[in-house]
Amino acid sequence: MPQRTLDGSPYQQRERRLLAEWLAARYPNDRVQQQVRLGAYQIGISPQGLTSPELRALGVWRRIADAMVYKPTELILIEASLPAHPGYVSQLILYKRLIPMTPELAAYAALPVRMIYLVSFEDPVVTAMCRENGIQVEVYAPPWVGDYWAELERRKSRPPKSGGL
Repeated sequence: MPQRTLDGSPYQQRERRLLAEWLAARYPNDRVQQQVRLGAYQIGISPQGLTSPELRALGVWRRIADAMVYKPTELILIEASLPAHPGYVSQLILYKRLIPMTPELAAYAALPVRMIYLVSFEDPVVTAMCRENGIQVEVYAPPWVGDYWAELERRKSRPPKSGGL
């Protein structure tokens, strides 16, 4: 059975869709990876001698960046959200710090890291925060995003369902 939202409509991973479409359009010929685990394995446990499944199990303690683009001269670290949110600014800063500690990225650790915050609707305050922290803001709003925002507005105007909890 598919997942449903609180109002009973089918759940859709809109942020992942936004990111995937943007990556395909912007970086069609580059190596791209989504859902990138960052940071060292669990503190106090050495990864030496562990099997691949054991390493994956340890990896659940690590942070997950939305995407990375691997270029010859730089790494591009990307977080995406439909509306801009100030919390993503600190996430990008943290993720950039974790790159040198990530065993799988050892070959890229010396490359400069460009941070991009992908949004479908810009917030001027969040954009200013991004600029202050060296984060590039990209606005990408395909037609389906407008339909989604219109649906959210319709939901806000509906009266609550009766019946209590």
